[in-house]
Amino acid sequence: MRKFLLRVLISLTFALLLATAGVFLFADALLKKAIENTGSLIAEAKVEVADAHLTLSPLGISLSDLQIADATSPMSNTIQIRRIAFAVQGKSLFKRQFICTEMDASGVRFNTPRTTSGALHPKDPLPQPPKKRDLIQLPSLDFKDPKEILAQETLRSVEEARRIQANIKAAEKRYKAHMESLPDDETFKGYEKRLRSLKNGKLDLSAFFSKADELKKITKEVKADLKKIEAFRKELKNDLLAFTNRLKTLPELTQSDYKRLKKKYTLDSQGLGQVTDLLLGEAWKNRLEKGTHLYRKLRPLLSPPPQKNSQENLPVEAKKPWVVWIQRGHFEVEAKVGDIRGTLSDLTTSQNATNHPTRIHLSADQLDGVDSMRLKGFFYHKGVDTLTVTAEGVKLGPYGGQSLKLKRTTADLYGKVLITPNHRLDAHLKALIKNVRITSTSTSFKPLKKALNEINTLSVLATAKGPLESYQLTLSSNLDTLLKQLFENSTQQLQTEFEKRLQATIKKEADGHIASVQRDLKELSGLGKQIEALIQKNRKLF
Repeated sequence: MRKFLLRVLISLTFALLLATAGVFLFADALLKKAIENTGSLIAEAKVEVADAHLTLSPLGISLSDLQIADATSPMSNTIQIRRIAFAVQGKSLFKRQFICTEMDASGVRFNTPRTTSGALHPKDPLPQPPKKRDLIQLPSLDFKDPKEILAQETLRSVEEARRIQANIKAAEKRYKAHMESLPDDETFKGYEKRLRSLKNGKLDLSAFFSKADELKKITKEVKADLKKIEAFRKELKNDLLAFTNRLKTLPELTQSDYKRLKKKYTLDSQGLGQVTDLLLGEAWKNRLEKGTHLYRKLRPLLSPPPQKNSQENLPVEAKKPWVVWIQRGHFEVEAKVGDIRGTLSDLTTSQNATNHPTRIHLSADQLDGVDSMRLKGFFYHKGVDTLTVTAEGVKLGPYGGQSLKLKRTTADLYGKVLITPNHRLDAHLKALIKNVRITSTSTSFKPLKKALNEINTLSVLATAKGPLESYQLTLSSNLDTLLKQLFENSTQQLQTEFEKRLQATIKKEADGHIASVQRDLKELSGLGKQIEALIQKNRKLF
């Protein structure tokens, strides 16, 4: 019996040793597979590890060449890390918690190319918006000739004068045709002749009553004809009054034409208030776009939303999701401009579980194009994500085009970026650009070159606000104010002369049409005088 038990114990021990050896033999492969599968589910893109190694004393994990593909651009990686090592808290594993007390990563790179697609499922590539290039157009000091302006513009005063003229001529034609049907001098002379005939002849009783009847008849006809003429006069008088009132509005319309065209053709300095935006806007927006694009990729890692567990049929303990918590970490980013050192704290898959925001600090000196850079990030899904950055000796330029160009120079920057949980951006950047050299080939704006030579520094303020995918970026600086003031001072005298010539040209054009209206109105008034004279002359008949 003792021998039997001994053989069983030896067999079990041997089996346990084989199992243990098998676990250690395949542990790295199993760990690598688990990291790739789990990571791919989280990233929604391929996660690949060249090599994974597990150590038991102290408990830790090290990975080589970790690649996380970009789900929206599968031929590139969101992040690639040459080597990353974790010191793991063993007892937390029994609570379904992967707590890393210390992390160390080297060779961190972003947006690296891939040789094979990292997409888990084929997706249509995102459309790339066409790049727009803002051309800087400096205003000219050449005012347009007022005669050329009137040749291509319509004067409302002239249009109204022409309408009044047409109405007057139509009324004159109508009234002349109407006058043909009215009683005239010959008609009233006939009445006078009939009245004179009543004075002649016998004066007996029969003749008296006959003449009385005729007199009554003549009086009735004269009154009827005069009534027609007076109605005609009244209608004509009303039209003359209406035309006169419309004529009185023409000087006011002339002044309105002048104000409208003066505003339209006055040299405008408004564009000069946006020179900084045109000069720097495109390049700076490209940089901001790269930053926001990287933030959108990394945000699920930096401040992940609360996890949802749909495994309702599992036991209570199994339903509890695994929590990954990196308490402290050091890393080194290999960027095109040089190496950037960084530290992080409380990077986790569940900020609800840890109740700690993720913090990241980056620093670098003597980079290619930047003397020094410091960045601090604060990421918390319950609040506002915050990034602050300071940089000194940042190389800028050249920017602009032929008419206005900022040559290569350096700047000191300070920026603060706030991003709300509903993905709204509120960013402010201040930049002091030193050793400024701005050149211009403009020939129409002669005072510009002298003023540009006196500019040594530029204080630039950039603001970006709105939804993260469609924010508005605006830039301003002391260059805008300087150019605008310079332009207004240079054009003040020329502007005054232009306004005088424009007003005189418009008045001359309008006055000619007003004079024509006055002549036509005078002719129409002549018809009224004829009618008035006819009425006054023949009222004595009764």
